[in-house]
Amino acid sequence: MATIDKGWATKRDAWEPAISQLGGELWRSTSLTDSSKERIPRKSGLYMIASKVPTFGLENLDQHWRDFYNVLYIGQASDLFRRFKDHLKVKAVVLNKTYGETDFLYCTLEMDKRGRERLEALLVRAFGPTMNQVIPFIDEGDPVRAAIGNGQVL
Repeated sequence: MATIDKGWATKRDAWEPAISQLGGELWRSTSLTDSSKERIPRKSGLYMIASKVPTFGLENLDQHWRDFYNVLYIGQASDLFRRFKDHLKVKAVVLNKTYGETDFLYCTLEMDKRGRERLEALLVRAFGPTMNQVIPFIDEGDPVRAAIGNGQVL
């Protein structure tokens, strides 16, 4: 596992594999709220938690601000329904207080965990979500930052 750069990638080589392999998948979206949980299938797949800029009730907020949308967290799951419920208990409480409402975007994928982790890593590299701590999958030949001894980065 490697640490990630936060925010959208500025290099094309981070976007091309994510878009080519996942851009054509059918992604669905629902709010990360208890009333939405029955919409989530009990299937494996990828998901993203995202939000717009919080308005804090400001009616005169410029439309450009209202249009900003940010991916906050990316994950994979063998059971999207169970993972959705897990996030309701922890992340949704904090995020919904900050942003008002957050979205749960997901696509179902019939593949093993390693395959889902590989695709999850493509999304993490492209979007650089602020709540992810590490890239979950490293391909052979990928650079890895490490520290040993007194913390000197290699």
